[in-house]
Formats: sequence, structure tokens, C-alpha cells
Amino acid sequence: MKILRILVAAAVSLSFLQASAIVYQGEAGPGLGKHIVFLASDHEYRSEETCPAMARILAKHHGFKCTVIFGVDAEGFIQAGSSNVSGLAALEKADLFFIFARFLNLPDDEMAHIEAYIERGGPVVGLRTSSHAFQIPEKSKYAKYDFRSKFPGYEKGFGHQVLGNTWVGHYGDNHKQGTRIITMPEQRGNVILSGVGETAFTHAGAYVGKAAADFTVLTQSQPLVSMEPNAAPDEKKPPMPSTWTRSYAAKNGSMHRVFHSTQGASQDILDDNYRRLIFNGTLWAMSMESVIKPDLNISFVGPFQPRKFSFRGEVKKVKPSDLAGWESPIMPAQPEWFIFFASAKRLGNVGLFRDQACYNFRPWCSHEISFSALARLDLQLVLPPMHQRLSLLEMCSRHHSSCGRSIKMMIWSFQMANNKSQRINFSRWARFVSQYGTS
Repeated sequence: MKILRILVAAAVSLSFLQASAIVYQGEAGPGLGKHIVFLASDHEYRSEETCPAMARILAKHHGFKCTVIFGVDAEGFIQAGSSNVSGLAALEKADLFFIFARFLNLPDDEMAHIEAYIERGGPVVGLRTSSHAFQIPEKSKYAKYDFRSKFPGYEKGFGHQVLGNTWVGHYGDNHKQGTRIITMPEQRGNVILSGVGETAFTHAGAYVGKAAADFTVLTQSQPLVSMEPNAAPDEKKPPMPSTWTRSYAAKNGSMHRVFHSTQGASQDILDDNYRRLIFNGTLWAMSMESVIKPDLNISFVGPFQPRKFSFRGEVKKVKPSDLAGWESPIMPAQPEWFIFFASAKRLGNVGLFRDQACYNFRPWCSHEISFSALARLDLQLVLPPMHQRLSLLEMCSRHHSSCGRSIKMMIWSFQMANNKSQRINFSRWARFVSQYGTS
């Protein structure tokens, strides 16, 4: 019976590994025989899109074996920012740890593999929120990796000790100010900047970057006055360090390579210059600088359809296995049933509306909703009676960009009777939307 229990446990463990990770196996190129392990689980910047996209490029075009480990929910669906991961044992023989994570508190048996990797001095690439990759209770076994750590000799945790910075803060208004990445003139001859233009555009706002004496700063981030690539710079905010290399100390005191960028949202890597910067930094971290050439292939493998970054904005009901192969889309299309539409003025309480909407639509809604945009949008609207539902849909389609481009069709309507709002039976609307509401 004991043997049976062990076999069952092993089968469950293997099944979960298969559910929370995916492997892209390259067949030819300079990376053949080398293994990169990605950890993709942040809440906002779509690491679950950035990491598999970069993994495919490295595997298909250049021969690397790339394992991408996702945070998943209890059913095995990718869940942004989830600490429910399995498969980090792959780090035991990995040639690189590529981390894009935020505020994780991993199971001890998974965190043990990260600690073993760091102690042996494996090279590390970290993007964006990895400066605050871990949020671990003070009394936990691995609390020293917490981004606020006060552990003697490991203050400020993984971000500070390995990547060079812990979380400091935003620099500018995130979601409202895009960023111009500017390469440092004195580093133009650095191999990591081979083939990288003088500037790149990223949608993610700038972070405060504090360069230490041991950094080689490759780029700076310049906040812009809007989210447009050609927007003017924010003159109140001079450029801030945003990409650097450094070394960190392994347990035996030896020094090992780190490449860190404060950007990395899935929309960011649409910019060829920024994507090449991350690609070159990845090769450099593995001491493969001799391979770097200005024209190495960094084209996307398969359809790449990045979502606008936002909290809880990940595509729902997607499993890692849905991203298998070279041609599966990143990410699969979400059913575009809805535009979210309401009259905050008539409800008289935007907070109440928000709470009701979240409660009633949580099983259906797959995107972050901009309630402030909705409030602005609906001030001049008069909700039509039921027989004008098609007109409402047409109105929604004209205004949906104000609600966020990721939202297509979500309808919330109220009948007005005796100056009181009453929610229409949603099942009737669901049937209507399924018949008329897709495009």
C-alpha cells in the first residue's frame, strides 16, 4: 500500500508539472545543449506572454531548450501572479534562470531549487517586477529573499542582492506615460547593444533605477507625456537607469553574471530594438557574447498577440499546454462577448456599480475594466429600452476604445422605472449577446 501511495503521489506530481510548465526544444543553433528555465508569474505586465514568446525565439531560431514555468490556479489554468508553481527542479542543471515574477511566496520545495541555483552561481536574467519577485512572511524558511528583507547579509532580498535593485517605485505615471529607452552613448560598443537602435519604445512606465558602482548601465528610461511612441519627453523627469549588467556572489564567493531590465511587458517586446536588447542580454548572461551578431533572428515564432498590461488582465482559461508547439497563438483568442456599459450617474454610486459588476460578471469577464473611463463615458448616455438593444451594441462598438482596447463586448443595462434602477435578467442578455454580440 505504501508503494502504491508513492506511485500515486509521483503521478500527481508529474501531472502537475505537465500542467504548470511547457518545454520548447530547439533542434539546431548555438544554443543546442543549453537549457534556459523561465519563471513567469506576475500580476500585471503579462509575463505569461513575454516569457513563452522569448522562449520560442531562443529555441526555434537558436537551438536552446527552454522550459517555461507558469503560475497556475487549482485547475491548472494560467493565473497571473500565482505562487502555485511546479517544475523548478529543472534549475538543477539549467544554464540560465530567466525570471519575470512579482510578490511570489512559493512552496518551500520549489523555493529550495531557486536557492540552490543562486548558491551555485547560475547566471540570471530578470525583467521588470523581478526586483520584487518574492513577498515571503518573515518567519518563513526563505524569508531572506523577500523584497523587504532585513536578513543580515541579505538585506532587501533577491532583487537587491542578485539583480541590483529591490522595488523602489514608479518613475512617472504608469499606464499614462510610455517610456523611451535610450542607449548610453558610451556603451554603444557594448556587445549587448549589437543591432540595437539608439532608442526603443516600451508601453510599461519607467521605474526608479538606482545604479550602484558595480553596474554597467546600458540604457536609461525617459518617461513620455503620453502612451504614444513619438510623444515628447516629460521635461520634469530626466532619464533614469533602466538596463544594466552586474555580478552577484555565489555561496563560495565567486561572481556570476546578471542582466536586468526594468521593462519587459509583453507589449514592450513588440519593439524590435527592445526585444533584441533582451535577447542579446540573455546570450551575454550565459557567456555567449561571441555568438551575438547585429542581425541574429529575433522574429516571433507563431502568432504573438500581447494584451494590454493590467492587473487581472490575463487571458482566462488557458493552460500551458495550450501554448505547445511553434504555431499556437500567444495568447489564444478570448471569447469576445462583451462590452461593459453602464450609467454611473443613474446608479448614483460608482463604487456600488463596481462591486456589483465584479460580483455578477467575475465568471464571464476576462479583462481589467477601467471604471473611471466608464464613468466618463456614460455621463451623456440615456439607457435605451429593451427594443433598442441593437442600437446599444452599435453605441458600445463606437465607444469601446474608451473602455480599453482589450474589451470588446460586455453589456450591463438597467431599466429605469419610477426613477429606480433594476437590473435586467442577465440570462436574457447573455442569449442576446451570443446571437448578435460577436464581431
